[in-house]
Amino acid sequence: MLGPVPQAYRVHAASIRNQAGDLLTAIDDIDMAARIETNALDLRPSDVPLPPLLKRIAADLGPLAALRGAMIDIYVGDRDLAVAGDDRAVERLIARLMATLVSSGGRGERIGVAATLDVDGMIAMVFDRPRALAAYAGDALLTIDAEAEADRDGAPLLGTGFALRLVRNLAVELRGSLVIGDNALTLRLPAAVIENVEQVSSS
Repeated sequence: MLGPVPQAYRVHAASIRNQAGDLLTAIDDIDMAARIETNALDLRPSDVPLPPLLKRIAADLGPLAALRGAMIDIYVGDRDLAVAGDDRAVERLIARLMATLVSSGGRGERIGVAATLDVDGMIAMVFDRPRALAAYAGDALLTIDAEAEADRDGAPLLGTGFALRLVRNLAVELRGSLVIGDNALTLRLPAAVIENVEQVSSS
């Protein structure tokens, strides 16, 4: 009714929408952390195909990667790999971990994600550590709070430390683990027992 919306208002509206999305994500993270703490997390068993999930998450994180000037590089050793676990929790776990790492990425930096099947029936997903996190050795990553990242575009609203603690605790709920190494983070989750996975694990 009032004619075309000036670009300045479009930018302002987009900023408000992004901030609202960040706030909802933070609220959901706090809710999930509380459910884990009180043993109230409702997990339903299912098989979650991994390649399309990683592809979808990478696409969703495209704007964040562009903001940081980073690239997401995904490699899956077997296109039939699937995680055994609640589909919502598995997606939330992997998406939160990838978003946290991409938000620390620098211009021209590659954030690699490689998924393979281990002989013990677990899927190992190895995520490259961005250079910005190199100063934090081992579990020191879990102590990075929001105040320390206030000036970084795209940083998790509750801080990298909170996000990674949530990821680690949710991984345990899914009968997996998160190991923080010097150059990478390794997420291990149970593999779904499907025919192709059984063939791979027995070869």
